Amino acid sequence: MIAPRKRSIDEIIERYHSKSLPLLEPIFSEKQGVLFERGVVEFNQTLFYDAHESWEHCWRAMRNDVTDDSEIIVRGLVQLAAGFHCIQQQRKKDAKRNFQKALPKIDLAPVRLFNLDFHSLQSFLHSKEFETSHLFQEINFQEISFPKLLLLDKNDGARNHSNGA
Repeated sequence: MIAPRKRSIDEIIERYHSKSLPLLEPIFSEKQGVLFERGVVEFNQTLFYDAHESWEHCWRAMRNDVTDDSEIIVRGLVQLAAGFHCIQQQRKKDAKRNFQKALPKIDLAPVRLFNLDFHSLQSFLHSKEFETSHLFQEINFQEISFPKLLLLDKNDGARNHSNGA
């Protein structure tokens, strides 16, 4: 399977943000939807390697249509999960490299995409706690806090998506 064309951050900013247009939801196949949701559950269970793999398989099945421009966000989630996996493996340099690649992509996400609350995730990733503990200072591997992805209900209420419910 060939991966989709990787969009650049500048391309997405030019196409959407500079024109105040929303990034389009991709049209996932049933298999992609299952993989994406599985990745969310795995991420919330701190199974970051598994989340990375699920999202990467979902991403690889995306195409090059304009409806697939959100591949950059899925790619950011893949890199974010890889970063947290590296933290679990006590590989700080690799974690930092993955976070530095993931953050600008995650920042492109609107408040709601894939029925996920990206605002909460972005707030965590820009918090002093995250920046000092995961990016710039020494990591105390005994006191690591990991974010949870919140799945938004159809009526916009957030709920934790840690057990597939």
